[in-house]
This record gives sequence, structure tokens and C-alpha cells, in this order.
Amino acid sequence: MAVAFVGEAFLSAVVEVLLDRIISHEVLDFYRRKKLGISLLKKLRITLLSLQAVLNDTEEKQITNPAVKEWLDELTHAVFDADNLLDQINTEALRCKLEANSLSQDTSDQVLNFFSSPFNPFQKVIHSKIQALFQRLEQFALEKDILQLKEGVSSSVWHETPTSSVVDESTIYGRDGGLRKTTLTKLLYNDQDVQEKFDLKAWAYISNDFDVCRVSKTILESVTFRPLDTNNLNILQVELQESLRHRRFLLVLDDIWNGNYVDWNNLMDIFSTGKMGSKIIITTRDVLPALLLSYHNLPAPLKRCFTYLSIFPKNSQLVKEMVVRLWIAEGLVCQSKSDKTMEEVSDEYFDELVSRSLIHRGSLSGQANFKMHDLINDLATMISSSYCIRYEDPMSRARVERVRHLSYNKGKYDSFNKFDCLYESKGLRTFIALPLRLWWLRSNCFARHYLSNKVIHGLVPAMRQLRVLSLSHYVNISELPDYLGSLIYLRYLDLSNTKIQRLPDQTAGWIEGWRAEKFPHLKGKLSILKLQNVVDPSETFQANLKKKEQIEELALEWDCGTTEDTQIERLVLEQLQPPINLKKLTIKFYGGTSFPNWLGDSSFGNMVYLCMSGCDHCWSLPPLGRLISLKELHISGMKSVKTIGTEFYGSDSPSFQLFPSLEILTFKEMLEWEEWNLIGGTAIEFPSLLYLSLKDCPKLKGTLPSNLPFSINFELCNCPLLVPMVCPELTENLSTNLLPSIVLKSTNFILDLTISGLPPQHP
Repeated sequence: MAVAFVGEAFLSAVVEVLLDRIISHEVLDFYRRKKLGISLLKKLRITLLSLQAVLNDTEEKQITNPAVKEWLDELTHAVFDADNLLDQINTEALRCKLEANSLSQDTSDQVLNFFSSPFNPFQKVIHSKIQALFQRLEQFALEKDILQLKEGVSSSVWHETPTSSVVDESTIYGRDGGLRKTTLTKLLYNDQDVQEKFDLKAWAYISNDFDVCRVSKTILESVTFRPLDTNNLNILQVELQESLRHRRFLLVLDDIWNGNYVDWNNLMDIFSTGKMGSKIIITTRDVLPALLLSYHNLPAPLKRCFTYLSIFPKNSQLVKEMVVRLWIAEGLVCQSKSDKTMEEVSDEYFDELVSRSLIHRGSLSGQANFKMHDLINDLATMISSSYCIRYEDPMSRARVERVRHLSYNKGKYDSFNKFDCLYESKGLRTFIALPLRLWWLRSNCFARHYLSNKVIHGLVPAMRQLRVLSLSHYVNISELPDYLGSLIYLRYLDLSNTKIQRLPDQTAGWIEGWRAEKFPHLKGKLSILKLQNVVDPSETFQANLKKKEQIEELALEWDCGTTEDTQIERLVLEQLQPPINLKKLTIKFYGGTSFPNWLGDSSFGNMVYLCMSGCDHCWSLPPLGRLISLKELHISGMKSVKTIGTEFYGSDSPSFQLFPSLEILTFKEMLEWEEWNLIGGTAIEFPSLLYLSLKDCPKLKGTLPSNLPFSINFELCNCPLLVPMVCPELTENLSTNLLPSIVLKSTNFILDLTISGLPPQHP
């Protein structure tokens, strides 16, 4: 039974979303402008409702009746086609609206009149397709009666039998029929030696409803051997805490499926009052039936978002920001009835899947890290197997004709033969080369991948329904055919780390250069490159970046060695002031002699990352010490800087805490840097510093930060004048011409020393 409801559960979720889309503003407005009325839409919706009503009855019948299983599969693909059709209407409506907004009022009226004209060929085609869809779904409605599928059948409910600590030892012969975790726990619980070691024993059956109030009550009833009437969490936990206080207890929590992290913490605070030696035994499932029930209880939109994750192989790192963008591009995220953006709604979807343990949250280098457990991945793959495939699976290639979402692992050379059967897939919506990001390799050391030109010029343009296309890290891709712009449903395009120099003409026409004022709702990450081409700084003023409050990451880059007028570049950067919400900023090869006042201003309280590289003409650093949230600072290639001091900190007041959050600080290729003037006294310049790196600073001498609250990781490379200060013992026995070859690394008081370039030894 557990596997049986997979198909109907997912299809029911898709139909539920589709029912909402049919009565959306875009679709209804389309029909009203057409003056056709909405009677066809009403009949279409009624038919879908009648089909949805029998889906519960297919749950078990599809196992014993192959015809029901086939009917369910065919209906799933019909519903996908219906979703595509509604997407066509939405896309066309949006296109006409944008065109109308960009034209004069008179011309705008003409566009809208054409959209509503009965002679508009698009409307004729769409109306005809909707009629065909209605007839197709009506056929399914007739077939449901032939298959004797009934409405009003309740979905199967899985009733668990509560457990107790009672066990009949004579019946235990092995592990037939299950893992017998509960049975083995009962034997341990009732063992005489165990009983003598504890002051108190309690057994609580938890099952799938991990409600902290109910669990607290169950445990307390087991401890006190009396029923309780109250559901007041505070009363329950206070009494439970007193019952366990200063007693060595053995507590069994049987059949826990999952639990909210915060709820677990609330319980652990109570358990900590017990006497040393207290034990808690937990029995749990990680088997498919339990997981299926967790999936079955998801809201409809979350079901679709969850199953979409099956495009990622096991053990894949899930980057939250990337996943939610894919969901939005595929139309899996419902528009909020409140003022929430699609990104905010999809963030909530992701967090909800984490809270339900369908996505596991970990930590990597201090950053949140997300993955799916292998069994969870198996669940998502099983549910989505008819429409979502990972192409490396040989079995999946036999069923690509009706696949909607496809991913594959990049190879060194991906030939056309690898994809030739995809010509049969006319409804493909997702085409992703994995991994999306090569994060396990060092920067600038990515593996080189090559993709057949026939795939780019022949296969991709034939994928007319594409919403998501990712071909990152293919180093031989230098251009895309102009007709890529005809993929009108494309919402997510990733061509990062390729050799592409230009976009198709249609796309370039939409973007109109880099002029950001054309995009009032820019959000996420923005990179503005080749700024040396800006000859009129007023153009950057029109971009009005500081008003685009949803931009979180910004990169401003000039090409290396292109500075002709330092004053123009100073004005350009001045006008490109980002919003104060900005979290990450990168500035490369800026040619001004000083930085604008906004850089380092304390109003940028959200900035956690800053990188300044190749700013050759700047003779001083901006006052970055006032950035209260800054955690990571990288400065390199500042060839005109000779001294770093008060101007870098932003204040010399002993009452002002500088760089309060900075954890990583690196300087590299500071060829003229001679002095680092520290504040001195009792002030702590870097109270949170964990890592300091100085590389290729051949003239730097004097002191380094020493008034630190704890030891840090420290790296020194090609800074010969600092070596005597850091490790004077070395200079006593080494020639001074060897000092540039010394690399010092210190981690928690352990010093690593590397000396390279030693002259050959003569006998």
C-alpha cells in the first residue's frame, strides 16, 4: 500500500495547483478580452475536479489493475500538457503587457486591442488547444467510469499499534519480518541487571506525531503511572523535570519518526536534570513507508518542489539560493496572497522541507550546508520517475519521450551521441548539466569540460518548452545561436564559466546593454563588467543602484590595465553606490586614485564580504573598520599603497570597536606597502579574527596585530622583512637571500615552516 499512493498523491497535488491556475487573473483576462466568455474554462475546471475526486480510489486499485495504473500515468502527462498550455497564456499576456508599457499610450492601446481582437492568430490557436484539452480530459472522465473508479473514497490511513515494554522472550527466534529494534529494546529494558542500575524506568511510545506537548505528557504518564488531564506544556514539563531530578533514569522513546529540532532541545533541557549515568534509548525508522507518509502529508506546492529535487544525485550539495530559483523558473511556487515575493515564498518552502527532515541541514566551514539523505533521495526519485530523470541511469534513457525534467553528469567530452535520443522528448522543461557549481575545486582550477556543438546548435533550439537551461563550465561554448531567443518560456539560464562573449541578438535587444534602470526589480547577485567603456558617468547615475534594495551581491569590474582617466573612473564608482542592504561587494581593477565616501560607510551594516583587487592607482584604503558585520576582507594588488593606518580603521578613538566581526583578513601582492600602523594601547583591532594571511608584501616591515583575544591561523609568504620579527630564531642560521623563500604557517601555536629555492649544496 505504501508505494501505491505515490502516483495519486503527486497527481492530486499537480491538479490542485492547476485548478488555481485556471482561475488566475491572466487566464480569465485572456478569455474576457477574447469575448468568448469563461464557460469553457468552467467546464474544464469541473472536469478536473471530477477526475481529482477519484484519485484516492486509484491508490490501491493501480496495484492490482494495470489498466488503472496506465490510466493514472496517461492522466499525469495530460495534466502536464495542460500546465504547459496555461503557461503559454501567461507568457503571451506578460509579453503584451511589457510591450504596451514600453510604447506610447496610443500605440499601447493598439497592442491591447490586437491582443483582444478575434483575428489574433495566437488566440485562435490557444482557444483551439484548450478545446482539445477539454475533450481529452472528458475522455479520461468517461474512462474512469469504465474502470469503476469511485468518488469520495478516503485515502488509506496508516494506523499504528502502540507499543509497551512487555515482551515474550520465548517468541524471539531471529529478525524475521523486520529489524526488531523495539523487541530488542524490550529485552534490554526488562533485563534484571539493567533494572538494578537505575532508580527509575519509563517507556513512551511516540510514533509519527512528534508534538512536544503530547510527548512530554506521554513520558510523564509513563514515569508516574497515572493519567493526566492537563495539556499545559509548562505544567507538564515542570512536573516531569521534578520527577527526573537527581534520579538515575532509563527512558525508552519508541518509534520516533522525526522531530522538530527546537522541540528536541526543549526535551533535552528537562532530561539534563537527571543523575549522572541516566540513559535514553530511541528506536526510529528510516524506511520507505514512513517516508511516504511524510510526503503524503505535504501541502500540494511542497510535493512538487520536493519531487523536483530528484534531478540531483545522491550526496549532492543543495545550494538554497539556486534551488529556489529553479523552483520559481519551473512555476512550482505559488504566488503569495500577501505582499511576499516569490523568493520569500520559495525560501519558506525550502525551510519547511528542512523542518520536516526531507532536507538535511548541516554546516561546512561555518556556512549552512544542505543535502538529502539517500533514502529521501530514493523517495523523490521513485515518485517522479515517470517525468523526471537523471540521464546517467541507463534505464532512464528508455523512457525519455515524455520526460519533463532531465539532468546529467558532465563528462570530459560530451558528444552528440550521448543525447541523440532526446529528440523524442518534445515536452522537456529542464535541461541541466551537473554539477551546477564545481565547488570542490580550487578557484581558477576548474576541470575542463567540452560539449558537442551539435548539441548547442541542433538539440537545444528544438527544446521549445524549456524553462531551465544550465550549461555551465563548458569551456568550448563561445557563442549561442541567435534562435535561442525564441525559447520564450526560458526563465533560468546558466552559462557561467564558459567562453561566451555575446548573447543572441534578441536577448541583447531585451537587455539594451547593461543599463540597470531598465530593470527596477533586480535582485540577488549582479555583476557589471567592462566599466572602462563608460565615458559619461551620468549613465551610471541613471542606474540608481542604491534604490535596488533586493541586490545582495555586487561585482564592479574594469578590465586590467585600461585606465585612461582616473577622474572619470572615480565618478563612475561614486555613482554606482549600492543599496545599504548589500551583503557582498567585489571591486576589481578600479583606476581612481581614491575611493568614494560610500565605501566603508557605517550604514552598510549588512555587509559580510568585501574584496578589492587590482586597484593600482589608489594610494590609501577606505575606512572599512566601521563595517560592523564584515566577516571576510580580501585586499590585493594595491600597488600604490605605502602605509595603512587610521584611514583604514575609520577611527582612532579607544572607545570605538573596530572590525568587530572580522574573521578572515588577507593581503596579497602589496608591492609598495611598507608600514602597518596599528592603534596600540589597550584597544583590540580585530576582536573576532581567526585567520590572517600576508603574501607577496616584500617591503612590509614593523609590527603585526598582537593584541588579539585568542590564537589565530596565520600565513606569511614572500614577506622577507617580517620574518625576523615573527620568528627571529630563523635569521640566526639562514642567509638573508633565503628570506623571500620562507613560508610560515601557524595554526593553534603549531608552526609549519617551508623553505623553497635553496641553492645546491657543494661538497
